[in-house]
Amino acid sequence: HVGEYVVADTNLDLYPAAGKTGAAPSRPLFDAARLLQHVDTALSAVDRNGRFLTMTGAITEITGLAPSAYVGTFLPEHIHPDDIQSVEDDYRRLRFGADGTRAEFRIRIRTATGGWRWVEIVATRLLDEPGFNAFVASVRDAEDEQLEVQRLRDSEVATRRQIDGLQRQ
Repeated sequence: HVGEYVVADTNLDLYPAAGKTGAAPSRPLFDAARLLQHVDTALSAVDRNGRFLTMTGAITEITGLAPSAYVGTFLPEHIHPDDIQSVEDDYRRLRFGADGTRAEFRIRIRTATGGWRWVEIVATRLLDEPGFNAFVASVRDAEDEQLEVQRLRDSEVATRRQIDGLQRQ
């Protein structure tokens, strides 16, 4: 169940939840696969070994890579070398935690041009959940936010230098 809707296992269609009569839904309200094509956050599933099982099309808007560039590959192949340790720490916590354990982190992932793009990931452990047996994650573009954070840090450093210079005079 997703709120007032039921997700069909085989085709991702969203059906209205059974009413007071308990009658089975007759037709889908939404085709969830088509609905996901219009979401700017990518959704993925990763197995317990860190291999991508699936990725939605929104990843193409973020990285320029098709979802098929992820499926069957391992998570570290896509992560900036400086960010791998923090991801491994969170991954270990998720892997050995209880189902429902969540981790949120901001990392750089490889783009189609060979560069790096900042993303924010929210991952949830569902390894023991029938029908999932994976970590599920949302991947959101955070490049503009990260650049603004860096700009503010740089500005703060410059201001401190100016203040230090004035205090020495």
